[in-house]
Amino acid sequence: MEDKNISVTVEPFPEILNLKIVTIKGTIDISTSKHADKTILSLIEKGDSHIIIDLTQLDYLSSIGMMSLTKYLLRSVDKKILLKFVKPSKSIYNTMSFFGFTKKFDMYDSREEAIKSFR
Repeated sequence: MEDKNISVTVEPFPEILNLKIVTIKGTIDISTSKHADKTILSLIEKGDSHIIIDLTQLDYLSSIGMMSLTKYLLRSVDKKILLKFVKPSKSIYNTMSFFGFTKKFDMYDSREEAIKSFR
């Protein structure tokens, strides 16, 4: 799904059964969070795949965006889906850390490390 300020893509990872990689590019804020939510929550609701959300191409994350990430985590726990994240830029990660969000998320330094955690 695309918007002028956000792109959310979903791709299967064929080497690991039932794993999808979601890449978010751009910003997650009040005007774009619904686009991200629609794609990611529908994937979680299907309940048939574990998910890696790659945040490395995220340019901006507002408090609304942090709440969306939290919503994904809570829904994935309810559905018994493993949800892992690839860390965003240092400045976004530091903001998330300051507010305690990084303690709740299973975060990895790279996509490769996140994938490896499923093997």
